[in-house]
Amino acid sequence: MTGPDLDGYIGGPSGGENQIKAKGRIMKIQWLLLSFAVLIVGCSPADNGSTTQTQQPAQVADAAEAMGSDIPRTPSGKPDFNGIWQALMNANDNLEPAPPQAAYHLVPGDFVPVPGPEVVAFGAAGAVPASFGVVDGGSIPYKPEMLARRNENRENWLNGDPEIKCYLPGVPRANYMPHPFQIFQSEGAFFLAYSFAGAVRNVFLE
Repeated sequence: MTGPDLDGYIGGPSGGENQIKAKGRIMKIQWLLLSFAVLIVGCSPADNGSTTQTQQPAQVADAAEAMGSDIPRTPSGKPDFNGIWQALMNANDNLEPAPPQAAYHLVPGDFVPVPGPEVVAFGAAGAVPASFGVVDGGSIPYKPEMLARRNENRENWLNGDPEIKCYLPGVPRANYMPHPFQIFQSEGAFFLAYSFAGAVRNVFLE
């Protein structure tokens, strides 16, 4: 509403109350128009495409630097890994996405495959929880002979898995296990103390 129509609306027969309401509506409309104008200007393409392209790598670098500046560091500026760590996922059971299973290796049952008596003796420890996976793309690109070895390891899981016998799990599996471990870091070495099987690992950097 503009011109005489607007003036008549503001000064209508209802008096000051209608006038105040009308002014409030006008202010809202003005703010909306201003917001749309800012939005249109902000979304309009840049005049110089090359300038935008040259600014993007700089922005990415600044973001990466900002992320790196948030991590704790040693006095020498190296990332500080001291502390207690734990893998909060099921990579210990499967590096690929997989549904839960009653056991790694099943034997024929009356209706469906079931865990063998040896696995049943483990109780819930013999079950395999679901895994979301940690591999980019979802699956490991096995060579045929390596895929056959993996399947063989699963079939012989009860006799071949060192975790069942409380042996050292090895690296990197020790870091995948669902048990916390502690890292002690100096300028020249790492000392890792695992809660599983009392395993320790020394990594000397010099």
